[in-house]
Formats: sequence, C-alpha cells, structure tokens
Amino acid sequence: MPREKRDRSERFDELHEFLHQSMISAKNITRLEALTWHEDHRVAELAALILEIARALPGKRNRWLKLLRHHRPLLNRAVELFGVECLETLLAANGDFGSPLWRILEQYPTR
Repeated sequence: MPREKRDRSERFDELHEFLHQSMISAKNITRLEALTWHEDHRVAELAALILEIARALPGKRNRWLKLLRHHRPLLNRAVELFGVECLETLLAANGDFGSPLWRILEQYPTR
C-alpha cells in the first residue's frame, strides 16, 4: 500500500478513536490541532470537526444528544462528514438505543 494511502487510513482510525474516548483530554486536543494541518484535506477537515466537538463536549456521556440539543449546526456538520451510518454505529457502540437522536438521524438522507 502506498505511504500516503496508509497514512490517511491510519489518521482516519486515529480520528475515530477520539470519538470513542470517555474524555477527550488536553493532550488529545493538541494532537487534533496538529492534525488540522495534515496534508490530506479530508484528514484535516475531520480533525477540525472533531476538535470543535472536543472543545464543546470533551466528555463522552450523551455527547451526541447534547450536540443535538445545544450545538445543532455542529451535529449537522458531523452527519455530513461522517455520514448517518457512522453516527448510528457510534450510538450503538455506546448503547444509546433509547436516544431520541435515532429519530433525528432517520431524517437525514443516507449515502
């Protein structure tokens, strides 16, 4: 696999791991800031979004529901960049099956 493709894949994995952490720490925020300057535009774009989420809601507990209630434009950007399926996977992984966010996600078009 070419170096650029492997690096992109590794950075995507790294970025998604931040969303699974119970707390996005100051050290994580520093790493996200660095990734916003990544040469791959998509990596930089995702890093910037996750950085904004981390600054608004560093704790994992009800992160997506709080985005829905208090940071709707940020949630809309997350759905646009990650896709509905990715957010459904995150909700399921967190056991948020009773969340009203499921009904909201049904309103978004799937890719």
